[in-house]
Amino acid sequence: MRKSIEFRAEIQYKVYLFSGVYANPHVAGTLSFASKAPCYVSGPGSVPCTGVQGDVLDRVFGLFTAVVFLFTALLAGCGPLPGGEATVTAVTSVPSGLTITHTTSSSVILTWIPSTGAVFSYTIYRNGVEVGHTSNAGVDTLAPTTFTDTNLSPITTYYYSVSSATLLGEESDRSNPVAATTIAEGDAGPPVATVNQTTTSSITISWIPSGVVPYLVSYRIYRNGTQIAATTGTMYVDTNLSPGTTYTYTITTSTESPQSTQLLATTQQSAGGGGSTTTSLKAISTLAGTAGSRNGSVDGMGSAAAFGLPYGITRVGTDLYVTDSSSHTIRKIETSTGKVTTLAGRNNVRGSTDGAGAAASFNGPRGIATDGTNLYVADSSNNTIRKIVIATGEVSTLAGTAGARGATDAVRAQASFFTPRGIATDGSNVYVADSGNQVIRKIVLATGEVSTLAGKAGTRGKTDGIGAAAGFYLPYGIACYGGRLYVGDSCNHAIRAIDISTGLVSTLAGTAGKAGIYDGFGTAASFTYPDGLVVEGATLYVADTGNSTIRRIGLDSGEVVTIAGVAGSSGSLDSSGTYGTFFAPHGIMLLGSKLYVADTNNNTIRQVSLDML
Repeated sequence: MRKSIEFRAEIQYKVYLFSGVYANPHVAGTLSFASKAPCYVSGPGSVPCTGVQGDVLDRVFGLFTAVVFLFTALLAGCGPLPGGEATVTAVTSVPSGLTITHTTSSSVILTWIPSTGAVFSYTIYRNGVEVGHTSNAGVDTLAPTTFTDTNLSPITTYYYSVSSATLLGEESDRSNPVAATTIAEGDAGPPVATVNQTTTSSITISWIPSGVVPYLVSYRIYRNGTQIAATTGTMYVDTNLSPGTTYTYTITTSTESPQSTQLLATTQQSAGGGGSTTTSLKAISTLAGTAGSRNGSVDGMGSAAAFGLPYGITRVGTDLYVTDSSSHTIRKIETSTGKVTTLAGRNNVRGSTDGAGAAASFNGPRGIATDGTNLYVADSSNNTIRKIVIATGEVSTLAGTAGARGATDAVRAQASFFTPRGIATDGSNVYVADSGNQVIRKIVLATGEVSTLAGKAGTRGKTDGIGAAAGFYLPYGIACYGGRLYVGDSCNHAIRAIDISTGLVSTLAGTAGKAGIYDGFGTAASFTYPDGLVVEGATLYVADTGNSTIRRIGLDSGEVVTIAGVAGSSGSLDSSGTYGTFFAPHGIMLLGSKLYVADTNNNTIRQVSLDML
């Protein structure tokens, strides 16, 4: 016999909050609510009732959009529901697309793409220090995604980043930083322009802002004395032109600065009506993916493939392997054809399962390295180091335990990490930039023994020294070459070097704590959140993430030179010169005379032909 009993019970549950910052749950408070639902009981004994479902957090915690499912086994007669514990996931994503939309001599206006999740507010940081926040005005509104920073000094460069937070104050990681330079009081100087490329029907021109004024409202482009366009970028393609025709161009800023030196450019002669031809191949091009695409992990050829925030990159022979961080997969790219396939993991499936190919799972993989036979992956959000046999796609956990963060030196699963990012290997050992712990770790492949090579766990610093006497601040990228490690010490805006045999840490280039865009020697040069590195002979290449550029460092001289990208100008432009643009590139790898770049925020893999620069 089946009977329906209606009940109303007051239930109190502890609410546990998970976020990207905490690997283990912590009590965020309690909530109480009354539920009313039919409970069906068939015969005597203990049987489950239907689940009680309610979006109880919508109004209790403002913009939290969480649904709590409560299932309980009741005795015959449907007695009162007992108290218990429920788990609620309340997280916010890192804000993306941070952009400078306007500058004056004393102010900067920022905009960004809204974060996903239970967003209550955004915090804005200038040069690493909080300067303001925006928040929602009520349950049914969204926190503003624009902010105006005022009372600034003229002709000064500032670096901005943004984080999101829940109502309970659980803050996301900060966004990739962007630079903004206030303009002078009065007119800015003329841009320095050049002709990049010509075809039978188009002319590409690019320019560099004069002085130290890289951000203005927009640039105005004039052809033969008439304005034809305005753009906030530093490159323009003029189309629908006549073959074999000479045009003159000048550039000015929207503040009507003096115009640039006049450029003369001639389109190519038509090749018998056979279509457009170009003067040269592009030094900076896109190998795979389409800029701006957010389709996640899609296999295919070249631009038909899609990525989800590609981060780390390594190579075996002529094949590239990439950590597709937000898709939680490991991708393979054939450089000869641009063919993209998935080696391990499944698109948008988070997890920590070992197995072969799609049976394995990852959670926010970042750094990747290889010894030629195996891949080693910093599975960042799992706090583990994973190993992949390239031939079979078999995935195993080399060290650490998924979900358990820490800084314990031990063997294999007994060791612990905290958001490891960069990874490198010399064939016998794996070296890890254990970012959350602010240290560099070493794993002996033969035994699985994990030790700390440099830095002190839990202590941020910038000091050079031996072992624990040295300090790091969110070390990200790491490369191994000739008995030394090179580290992109991200939040110190510096490139560090470590002698593996002694643990001696020194600063190769940049000055700890001082972000910037300048080329120079040693500490006279500056970086902004550098990450990926690759070494070849006496040359170190760096993905200068915050500046959206690729830098070259001479290891003998310490000279730093920007070889690709325009500092502070994010974009996806392929180019026959050095003025192609990137958007927060992280990973970088060298194959012959070509650099391959994981252009993270463009969701593409780019190719830089060094012999064409």
